[in-house]
Amino acid sequence: SASVDCVMANHMLYHVRDQHAALEEMFRVLRPGGRVIIVTNSADANQRLNQLHREAARAVGYQALPAVVSAFDGSHGFRVARVFPNVETYEYTDAFRFPTAETALRYYASAMIDSTADRPIDDRHRALLLEEMGRRMDTIIDAEGSLRVPKGAVCFRAVK
Repeated sequence: SASVDCVMANHMLYHVRDQHAALEEMFRVLRPGGRVIIVTNSADANQRLNQLHREAARAVGYQALPAVVSAFDGSHGFRVARVFPNVETYEYTDAFRFPTAETALRYYASAMIDSTADRPIDDRHRALLLEEMGRRMDTIIDAEGSLRVPKGAVCFRAVK
């Protein structure tokens, strides 16, 4: 208790079931004057890709799961403020800009392709989703010149 100068939680609170308990624990271990730094995705991060995934999954007969990161994103500063009332919020706005569907599909395959309910054990959903997502991405790239996907971050900082 009260023995740590700084606690940092980088892109992880969305994985924590009891976020309030985790924040309380951060507060407990911080010494007076200690700082907490919590970084997460902005509320709109990857929304465009998530929407394409939902549409593509539905088109090939699957149901997309909610994005894991939506459990704690930049819009959840009020949760931090319940434990750290003097929290300050800093937002960094950025975006991925994919010039081709191939580059976007590699990112998609590494991050969210398996986010479907009742995913088959043999992974046959992957080929279907990659094909469907590729078509949708190509349509956007043809119309807009690239696929832009907002991907900002939010930093919450407070002193005990």
